[in-house]
This record gives sequence, C-alpha cells and structure tokens, in this order.
Amino acid sequence: PLSSLALMRDAEVLAERVWRETTARTQRLFSFLPEILAERSIAPQDIELLAVGLGPGAYSGLRISLAAAQAFALPSNRTVFGVGSAESLALDLLRQGVGSTVATVGDARRDRLWFAEFRLAGTMPETTVPLCLIRTAELTGRAKPGSVVATPDWHRIGEKLRELVPPGTRL
Repeated sequence: PLSSLALMRDAEVLAERVWRETTARTQRLFSFLPEILAERSIAPQDIELLAVGLGPGAYSGLRISLAAAQAFALPSNRTVFGVGSAESLALDLLRQGVGSTVATVGDARRDRLWFAEFRLAGTMPETTVPLCLIRTAELTGRAKPGSVVATPDWHRIGEKLRELVPPGTRL
C-alpha cells in the first residue's frame, strides 16, 4: 500500500515523504516524521492540527495512521481531521478543471470496487454518489459518459477500467 506524510503551512508543502509499505512491521511513518520535522527545524509542539486519511485503504495502515495522529495530538489537545481518499482524489482533479464530474474507483479486492462520484460545489467536492462497494462488472452502469474516472490503483485495475467504462468517459 502507498503511504505518505506531509508537513504543510497554509497551502504550502514544506516537506513530504511518499513510500510503499512492504510489511506491517516496518512502519516508516515513525522514522519519517522526525526526519521532516528536523528538515524544517519545526518542533512537534509547533504543529497546530493534523489530518489523517480515512480510506478506503488497507486496514492495518489506516489503523496505524489514525492511532499515530491521535497519540501525537493528545498531549496538547490538538485537532485531528479525517480526510477521505475518494474525496481528496476527486477534489484534486475537479480543481484542476479536468471535468465537471469525477468518479473515484479503487480496488477492494475479490472482484469488488469501491466507487463514489463527486462534482465541484464552490471550492469543495459535493458527493453525487456516496462511497459504495460494487462488483467490478457493475462499473459499466455506474460511470457516466463524459465524467472522469480516477483511481489510486491503476497498476492493479487499469486494464479492467479500460474495458468497463462507457464511451466518452475519460480515465
């Protein structure tokens, strides 16, 4: 599973790490966090709020990141925000102006996909189809022609998406 960590001030990324976690025992999060704080000479107590991914994603990774964020925030009673992967991916694409509707799709394994659809409402994504679990073959009826279909799992399901999305849909 792909993991990431970023240190931001306002909308500027000050430092970041992106990696593939190969085993549950490695958890590079705990070595990367002190690294990026040191890079920017920022003390842990200087961090005002934390955002953590809520998935969809691997259960172990979500559990570890949520526990780490809560543990980091607890001593100083800092705020922790949860961010959904589907919404985050859609927001990024909608703000780039790639289309008016973005369907986010991910590999849920065992011939299943997670699916959600969004449109831009002001500056935030508005859910038009709530996050749901579907059989892979059902994607044909879910993705609307003219919408953009995006996935964080292209390496696993990209070819299947090419077969299933209707004509006029952009990948």
